[in-house]
Amino acid sequence: SVSYENRGGEGGTLGLADFAERHRDDPHALLVGGLVMVGALAMKRSEALQQVAPVARLTSDYMVLCSLADRGLPTLKHLLPRLAADVQSVTFTGGSAGGVDHMLAAMLLRSLKLDPRRLNYTPTSSGKEAIALLQSGRAHIAISGYSEFKSGIEAKALHALAVSSRRALFGVPSLREQGVDTELANWRAVFAPRGLGDAQRATLRQLVAATTESHAWRQSLLENNWVGSALYGPELDSFLQFEQGIATVITQLLKLRS
Repeated sequence: SVSYENRGGEGGTLGLADFAERHRDDPHALLVGGLVMVGALAMKRSEALQQVAPVARLTSDYMVLCSLADRGLPTLKHLLPRLAADVQSVTFTGGSAGGVDHMLAAMLLRSLKLDPRRLNYTPTSSGKEAIALLQSGRAHIAISGYSEFKSGIEAKALHALAVSSRRALFGVPSLREQGVDTELANWRAVFAPRGLGDAQRATLRQLVAATTESHAWRQSLLENNWVGSALYGPELDSFLQFEQGIATVITQLLKLRS
């Protein structure tokens, strides 16, 4: 029996603080977080991730840049000259400020030798909200995971301009394949309260590992276009340290701000 509570806001940092406070020694609680949360913490210059203990990385996936099918930016070849002419004539939208979508938009500008400080970016709480901004004309390019835009792409209501993987994915060409030298992967992991003992953390890790080997989990990966990338133990600790370092460098180098 599993219950789930969403605590949105500020890239997951509000949920992190709430979880650390309310479940500090609860052996039956897990927090879901990922690169979005790590990026938001980097923007805040916060070390709050130390308030929880990593249990497992679960998935990795890539972002897709989309535009409305009936608007004037149907391909990346249409977008790039417009950015070169006037960066601020294009408004990007995606997830939280400092999150993976925000990072990718800034990295795109930097790879084009444009000033990331001039990026127009409107954060949202969901792919549905990002699409609404496209439809209202308040944004031109939306960025999110493929699963968020899949139905719109298949219905041809959205144009998929590029994916942030090294090579084409989901039938969408990658940024690199179209001459933009950048790529970025998102990931999700589960964390336990910091106050648990080693045996309690091991029990949670075994529970999560068993779940990722189930038929229901494999089916969820297929249905949501997720890439399973389970990681545990010291390798996970090293991975998280590296990702925190990368997020700090990116947010400072690209001068991301909320």
